[in-house]
Amino acid sequence: MHAWRGYEKYAFGHDEIRPCTNATNDSWNGWGVTLVDGLDTMYLMDMKEEFERARDFVATLNFKKDYGVSFFETTIRYLGGFLSAYTLSQEKVFLDKAVELADALLPAFDTPTGIPMHGVNVLT
Repeated sequence: MHAWRGYEKYAFGHDEIRPCTNATNDSWNGWGVTLVDGLDTMYLMDMKEEFERARDFVATLNFKKDYGVSFFETTIRYLGGFLSAYTLSQEKVFLDKAVELADALLPAFDTPTGIPMHGVNVLT
């Protein structure tokens, strides 16, 4: 709760909070990776109000930005976060965002070997 309250107060919607300064950092796509990563934990800890605020933020996410993202990190942290939140809560917004993000990541597999590229531009 202490960590979440600090994040929510100083960095809600940003990727990370810098604990010594309370400054924000958006080096993981800028879609609130800490929030998405913590969805399942909030649900399991019965943090209902916090989970609902996070869910409402997730509903506003727009993945169509013209820049490259790390395929691996985006898959494990964002896609995994959405799928685990959906599995636990059955709230459709998480499944919808998972599908939307997976569709944006799909071109990473357009390689001769089928092994995904390190990064992918989620707009192009």
